[in-house]
Amino acid sequence: MKTKRRVALVTGASSGIGRACVQQLASAGLTVYGTSRHPKRRRGGGDLPMLALDVCYDDSVRTCVDRVISETGRIDVLVNNAGVGLEGAVEETSLDEIRAVLETNFFGAVRMMRAVLPIMRKRRSGRIINIGSAAGFLPMPYSAAYSASKHALRGFSESLDHEVRKLGIRVSVIEPGFVRTDIVEHSTVAAAPFEPYTSARSNPARAFRQAIARGVPSRSSCAASCCTCFPKASCASATSASSPTGNALPSCRSAFNCSVTPRADPLRHHCPLPTSRAHSGTVPPAVEPCTS
Repeated sequence: MKTKRRVALVTGASSGIGRACVQQLASAGLTVYGTSRHPKRRRGGGDLPMLALDVCYDDSVRTCVDRVISETGRIDVLVNNAGVGLEGAVEETSLDEIRAVLETNFFGAVRMMRAVLPIMRKRRSGRIINIGSAAGFLPMPYSAAYSASKHALRGFSESLDHEVRKLGIRVSVIEPGFVRTDIVEHSTVAAAPFEPYTSARSNPARAFRQAIARGVPSRSSCAASCCTCFPKASCASATSASSPTGNALPSCRSAFNCSVTPRADPLRHHCPLPTSRAHSGTVPPAVEPCTS
């Protein structure tokens, strides 16, 4: 069945920011597909489709994208949210462990982008939103692999945006700070710990977990993601839909202490504090991404 409604595909959607993005995009009227390596384990999510996907494998990516195209005929929005973490000093961490983080956080996102770009290019319209991290521009100790993966995603996203903006496609990267998600559950510890690093990283690791527990709700990061899908609207109006609990979602501005530049550049967010930021390049006024 083909649809005239815009279609969004969200990776890593079983919980946290990914699940919040699925809910927010659906409330905005899009047909939304979430993905997870184990879709049957998702926490809530209602009746929205949840597809099996492991971004580390080409065949899995191809099967997932082909399924969405066969059912809807289009993909207008891709949200790359799937990710993992790794705690450990560089000396404690093997190359295989570092590769595993990059395989999911960076190359997994690249696989997804390469899979949807021909579809968006044919329609001359599309939006790719990559969920990065504040660690991509403000690295923390004992998370070198994670920080490197997010820094790479940021650079890749900004470069790709320059390549495809004239084709009606925009690429944005959202870099949130501490958000209440299950990222700790999706993180591993270096397999070969030893002193002096084991003791040295115990306090930073504890502080990180506490900061995550006190972080902003997942739906706040989703608000910034969804703002980039609605270039004709202000952040406040684009994120004012109610959450499943009945509480109004905070606007991107309030959630991130961000200011938004004038309409000529509606997608660049300037965040004065190093907690979170969302940005893409300057937007040519003629480009109207995410239009049907």
